[in-house]
Amino acid sequence: MRTDGLQVWPSGSSDSRHGGNAHEGGRSTEGRRRRSSKSSASLPVPGPVWWVRAMALLVLPMAAWVFWYGGTTLRADLASAEARHLLELVRLGKVPPQDDVLDEVAQGLAVAARLTPNSPELYVAFGDLNVARSGAPSVTTAPDAAARQQQLLNQALTDYRQALALQPYAYWMWLRTASVQDDLKNTEGLWNDWRRARALGPNEWAVQKAGLRYALQDWPNAPADVRDWAIQLYLDADTRDRVRINNVAMGYKKEFVAEDDTPPAGAAPTAGQAAASGPASAPAAASTAAQ
Repeated sequence: MRTDGLQVWPSGSSDSRHGGNAHEGGRSTEGRRRRSSKSSASLPVPGPVWWVRAMALLVLPMAAWVFWYGGTTLRADLASAEARHLLELVRLGKVPPQDDVLDEVAQGLAVAARLTPNSPELYVAFGDLNVARSGAPSVTTAPDAAARQQQLLNQALTDYRQALALQPYAYWMWLRTASVQDDLKNTEGLWNDWRRARALGPNEWAVQKAGLRYALQDWPNAPADVRDWAIQLYLDADTRDRVRINNVAMGYKKEFVAEDDTPPAGAAPTAGQAAASGPASAPAAASTAAQ
C-alpha cells in the first residue's frame, strides 16, 4: 500500500525481510563458533611430551652402550691388573724377566684382550711384554739369540704403533717406540720418534731425560739440532735442574758446564766462556765436558 508518498509494508513482510534474516545470521555465527571450538579441541596441543620421548629413544641406547663398555673395560682392567703390575716391575728391572713370570703376564693380558681387543693400553702392554721377552735368558742365550731378539723387538714396535694409531698424541708411547728403535740400532727411527715425543711433551722430564741419554751415548754423532737442544736445555735450567741434567750426563762420563754455573767449594770459577774439553766444541755459552 502507498500513502502520501510513504511506503507501508505489512508487519509480517517486514519481519520476514529483516528480523528473520538477522536472527538466522546470529544463529549461523554461533554455529560457526561452536564448530570452530570443536575443531580446536580435537587438535593435539603442542607440549614437551613428544621431544622427551624422542630424546629418550636416542639417549637410552647410548647410555646402555656406555654402561656396557664401562663394565667391560672395568672387567678387563681387573683381569689384567696383576699382570700389568708384574710387567711394570719387570720393565723397571725390579723383577727378572724369567719365562715363568712372563708367561703369567701373557695369560693375564690375554684375558683382558678377549674383553677389550682394541685397547691402546693393552697394545702397549703387549709391546712391553715382547721387549721383556727379548731380554729373557732363554732368548739371550739361544744360538739364534740375535734373530729372536730382533723378531721380538719388531713385534713390540708393531704393538706400540697399533696403540699410537688409537692415541697418536700420547708422548710416552712415542718414547716407547724410540726406545725400541734404539735397541734395533735404527738411529734415524730413534730420533724421528723422539722428536715426536718432544713435540707432544717438551717440558716432560721423561722426554728430556730420554733425549739426553740418546745424545750423550754418542755425542759426536748426535744430530746437531739435538745437541743444540740439550745445551739450551741446560742453559735455561735452574740450579736444581742443572744438577739433575748432569746426573744423567755423568752416567756417560760427561757433564754440562756454563760460565754462570756456581762452582763447587774450593774450585776455581771458569773464566770466559764455558769449558769445552769434551767431544763437542763449545757453543755460545755451554758445552759438554768429558770427565
